[in-house]
Amino acid sequence: MAAQPQDWDRNWQYLQDHRLWGLAELALNPGWGPALLGPHWPRLQQKARSQRLSLLRLGAMQQHLQRRFDAAGLTLSVLKGPGLSQRLYGDMTLRHSKDLDLLVPPAQLWQACELLQAEGFTLLDAPPLHEANRRLVQRHYWHLTLRHAQQSVMVELHWRIEPLHAQHRETQWQLPFARDRIAAGELLYLLTHGARHHWFRLKWLGDIQAISEAVPGIWQEAQELARRQGLLGVLEQTALLLNWLWPVQTHDRAELQQLVNSASPEARYLAGEAQAFLLAHDYPEMTNCLSLRYRYRLHAYQGCLQRRYGWPARLRHLVDRGCFSREDMEKWRLPTSLLWAYPLLRLPLLIVRWGRARHDLDSVRHG
Repeated sequence: MAAQPQDWDRNWQYLQDHRLWGLAELALNPGWGPALLGPHWPRLQQKARSQRLSLLRLGAMQQHLQRRFDAAGLTLSVLKGPGLSQRLYGDMTLRHSKDLDLLVPPAQLWQACELLQAEGFTLLDAPPLHEANRRLVQRHYWHLTLRHAQQSVMVELHWRIEPLHAQHRETQWQLPFARDRIAAGELLYLLTHGARHHWFRLKWLGDIQAISEAVPGIWQEAQELARRQGLLGVLEQTALLLNWLWPVQTHDRAELQQLVNSASPEARYLAGEAQAFLLAHDYPEMTNCLSLRYRYRLHAYQGCLQRRYGWPARLRHLVDRGCFSREDMEKWRLPTSLLWAYPLLRLPLLIVRWGRARHDLDSVRHG
């Protein structure tokens, strides 16, 4: 029985919000697509074609950069993207990706950055890379964004797995990630990425479900690394979500069921928040509306995720991000002898920017 027009619109919006064009076209095919999407079926096909072209471009750039990094003797892990799609679904164009996420060891960060610039990439959101600012950026941030204008390819160059820094945890990640298979380290990275974003896109949980089916035993393998990293709560959160979405079809059932049964109150809270956003379909990144209530929810959720770092590390992270802004570093370009002045300039600069924003807003209102 064909869906009603209101269902067509809802189904199409759902695929849009969760970025499921390629996988949906493959799963629905012409037999089911018109019935479930009505007039939106040709739009899905067009979106899937555009996605394929974009992913082919990304995939070609990824392979080129892997060869260049290998030739330069640099360690490179490619996170998510067309490489994950190829290993997981046998087709690099099925899984939506908007950029390439590259991970390098901190000691090789600036060599990697210079290699990318030599390949035609331009830094978008970082200060001039003189030695003093390099140290500040590497300490206070976790990735740089670069863009290749001719190829229209964006790259996020990471030197840490997570925004909040803890040296003793970072050294435990297994670098580089394997290129021909999905191992525990990469699974755990995908879990931290999804958890950090409240799992508000179903494509991320779909990837984890596909990994569960494709790599038997990976949950047990990941548990030891998760314990060392303090990430058992995220592991349990994901198991709860998979059990909620696919209670019958989930593979590795015994391992996942064990995680579900032993889930801590913290993990159940994290899973409940993710479920609420998925059911209400109102995550701020989808609605472009961030109310005070949502700000509190997001802050409480992130605080729960970051609890494993302890208060000293979390407080240092908050102070560092508040005192050292990329925008300030790019504007002032202070020499090494004056780096201590960045925090002192922060408050006056914020006041000036607030005043300019109010002036611009008044100008717009009064024509």
